[in-house]
Amino acid sequence: MKFEIINPSDKAFCEANDYKTACVAITIFSKGKYGLRQCDGNGDFEMPPIFFSGEGWFIIQFSKSLTKICDEIDRKEVVKVLRSIQLERERTSLNDIVGIAKVVANEIEESL
Repeated sequence: MKFEIINPSDKAFCEANDYKTACVAITIFSKGKYGLRQCDGNGDFEMPPIFFSGEGWFIIQFSKSLTKICDEIDRKEVVKVLRSIQLERERTSLNDIVGIAKVVANEIEESL
């Protein structure tokens, strides 16, 4: 599944096998500041930035807190999502979305 990462910087996309993993990956890497929207036509999934709503959105959407989902989810899949992040065009922002995602992916992978 292909998702657009909703952020105030450059347009970015990621790939994930499922919506829940994509939501967790983007929430962790952006600290809840970015949203997510499916853009490949196979559904209409959307996650708003959850910076202000906290884990409430995850409880409503998945009937579990983000903390509980993180305990259950395959972290290797989260790493794959983070490594799949690409910009639509050349970077124009000081915010290096791809670079930060790689750093977070490496940190998660080291903890496996």
